Amino acid sequence: MHTKKEVRQSLTYHLTAEEISNPYLLIAQFFDISDLSDHLDFLDEWKEHVITDQLYTVENCPANLLHEHRHILKLLEAAWLLRKTGKISPLIYPELKECLLEKQKEELAGCSCLLNEEELLNPYLVFRLLFQTAGLESYREELRDWLEESFSKEGSSISYEDLATTYKFLKKLYQAAWLIYSKELQRDLS
Repeated sequence: MHTKKEVRQSLTYHLTAEEISNPYLLIAQFFDISDLSDHLDFLDEWKEHVITDQLYTVENCPANLLHEHRHILKLLEAAWLLRKTGKISPLIYPELKECLLEKQKEELAGCSCLLNEEELLNPYLVFRLLFQTAGLESYREELRDWLEESFSKEGSSISYEDLATTYKFLKKLYQAAWLIYSKELQRDLS
């Protein structure tokens, strides 16, 4: 019989012990590499390569794709660890709710916000939703398929529906993680 710690470590095989004990490090690392807009642009470009069967060539710098893929997996694993924390954003007084919603929307300015009002007020809800839809291993497999399709000359075997669903959830993940990063982690790091 495996302990909870052993199971958690086996499911998060891209993370170090320090990252497992503090998944917020991964959110900070993800956005220290690039900001939300750059990550979303890269995701859009990657999706286009998969959809159109464009081979990811030297001009596109395949190392960047492998690097981004690795960090997306780490962000997913961080979200998986944080999904059950039960953490919610600070208590919001009704008179402050609209103000906070406006501030959260401003944080996501420049990208089409996929988060609903409840998720904007508590981005941790996105982590729970993400893994109610599919398991961590399913997301890993889907992203591995995306990676293989990006380097393959063969036609895409990924259904458009699966691709669109994963793409939408990754965008929501990025947006929720960005709100946590900008509201909680940058304050803690300064």
